[in-house]
Amino acid sequence: MRCWIPFESACFTTVDPRTLLSTGAITDEDIEAIHDRLFEYEYLHSDYNHFHELANSLEKVAMLSGATNGALNTSPRYLNVLQPASFHDEMRAALVADGLCWGYLTIFRQEGQPFFSEEERQLLSSLAPFMAAMLRDRSLPRSPVDGMDHMPEPGLLVLSETLDILSYNASARQWMSLLQDAEDMDAASLPRPLRAVCFRALSESSRGTAYSTGAHTRVRLSDSSFASIRACLLHGPDSLAKLAVTLVPQRICCRLSRMRWD
Repeated sequence: MRCWIPFESACFTTVDPRTLLSTGAITDEDIEAIHDRLFEYEYLHSDYNHFHELANSLEKVAMLSGATNGALNTSPRYLNVLQPASFHDEMRAALVADGLCWGYLTIFRQEGQPFFSEEERQLLSSLAPFMAAMLRDRSLPRSPVDGMDHMPEPGLLVLSETLDILSYNASARQWMSLLQDAEDMDAASLPRPLRAVCFRALSESSRGTAYSTGAHTRVRLSDSSFASIRACLLHGPDSLAKLAVTLVPQRICCRLSRMRWD
């Protein structure tokens, strides 16, 4: 795609079409360095071109320069995340097929490079449905039950509000390994689907939803099995926020190109 739309770096994310939360991502190294901050500004702060807004709008592709009329400094994400990392404009695409969003694509330009143009936005808009269809076909299970026989027992992790792991059971460690393998991550990295559900749960708390049910996503693993991940905020006598994350096998059936979770 760089042949048609020059860009410096990119982030390509698959999502659960029911919750629009990340189920995994491929990022360039310089984007991975700020990925947690991008999650934070996606879920915890108001800004331009949030992915859930693009997924539900008529225009699925938008430029930060276009949304701000060229005044990038009006975007907190630009001021606090992109500019400190020497990034300039960004263009985001919600990848929608059959009325469902299956992924997100973001491409970035560095300081000193021109804004993305309207012609480039229209070109990415024409490519996005084909990307979405490929993600949809990859995401649908091949059979009514994929890989259920060899899944770990339910896992439980407790994390701080800064996503430091405080405690976990043995099954959670197995789940972490499966998720890290699916994203080709090292053992020290917190898988992106876990980050996504945690930031969504924290965002509900920041909006005053004190006793919400938390956040939920479903992830396809490298062996074509599925995992259900749920995060919720814990309440207790101390003032420090903690998050409980559960990971369990998920049975998924596909009938007439529609997904059903049992």
